[in-house]
Amino acid sequence: MLHEPKPVQHIEVSEKHVGLRIVLFLVAVIVGVAGIGWGIYYLTKTETGWSVVSPTSAAEQYAQEYTLYYYFEGRSVVKNSRYRAVVQAYGNACYEAYRQFNVYEGYDDVHNVYYINAHPNEDIEVDAVLYGAFEKVAASGSRVIYGAPVQAYFDATCTSDNDWMALEYDPVKNDEVRAFALKALTYVRDAESVNVRLLGDNKLRLEVSEAYLAFAKENEIDVLVDFGYLRNAFALDYIADTMLAEGYGDAILSSYDGYCRSTAADTAFNVNVISRVDDNYRIAAVGTYSGRQATVSWASFGSVGDASLHYEYADGSTTHVYYDLADGKSKCATVNLIGYSKNKGCADVALALLPIWVADDLDADALWALADSGIYGLYTDAQNVLYNDASLKVTASDGFEATDVTQETQTE
Repeated sequence: MLHEPKPVQHIEVSEKHVGLRIVLFLVAVIVGVAGIGWGIYYLTKTETGWSVVSPTSAAEQYAQEYTLYYYFEGRSVVKNSRYRAVVQAYGNACYEAYRQFNVYEGYDDVHNVYYINAHPNEDIEVDAVLYGAFEKVAASGSRVIYGAPVQAYFDATCTSDNDWMALEYDPVKNDEVRAFALKALTYVRDAESVNVRLLGDNKLRLEVSEAYLAFAKENEIDVLVDFGYLRNAFALDYIADTMLAEGYGDAILSSYDGYCRSTAADTAFNVNVISRVDDNYRIAAVGTYSGRQATVSWASFGSVGDASLHYEYADGSTTHVYYDLADGKSKCATVNLIGYSKNKGCADVALALLPIWVADDLDADALWALADSGIYGLYTDAQNVLYNDASLKVTASDGFEATDVTQETQTE
């Protein structure tokens, strides 16, 4: 007789292992960090004045998924008042972002994602940052945030220590979990079953049908909505925009899962573009960006400690945290997909890339079409590195060719 899948709310892998989610961000050094490091962002050269900024010990736990570099005009920063002010502003912003998007803990003075899940079918007033996040998701048409009950199983799979543990949770390989996931997804895809209704003036309501509430109770599901792997896109935007508004704009802020915000107007930084050749991953090219920009680099491989976004089985098959709500299968359209914009934030870029990324095959036409909204793309196809921004500098590695698809003549 089949047993019920494990209760979803007990799989709290996203926050339990937060201390291990650290991106290594090194100036002028290209390093691989168990795979995800391939997509790391780094400055184009060592330049006096750039320093790693760490929050105070009191705020450290809220910033462990991020790395901040800040430019101090070459001055000694050890006891510099500007440095201390940046540390304070950064810590405060990280703390508030953590509270707003936290799905496992509530606070007396914040109606966050945890509170929303705990109060279905009630009108709730939230802070502007959270209301704005729900607005962006709604405008995009995506329902990814409602996939939380199934996402928890993909997260648990990808943070497993071995094949036996992964198979216990995997919605792709475990028939019992898959049956649960497919049933849950019938509710997830249905706006009449679950939906965040925006009421204006920062008020919203998580509307949940009686049938879905009964299903959630039966399966001990506490989390019906969560930003999941998009959370850091929204968090980085909030942190960067808050610091910029407070006058701390010479920064490059990145997260372990591929998001980056540069608020430094005159600074160039790089991102590696990865390809797979003969079952090996290689740096196919380096893209050089300049100025204020939001960048998303998603990869179909790699891990950082327990913060893995993928699990590779002994037989070579891989399950990703990225999964398709239509069929419950994990998907990445290519090895490495990069999108960026000078006039939008990480969340805007991520939401635009999402249907292109979570797919069986990459739709290049859909990627290039995003340029109409100010979002540009970069990816590899066999030995070609393809992009659609003439202002982007792409340096191809040996064996690869860089091609600007907007030009009639290919760049050799």
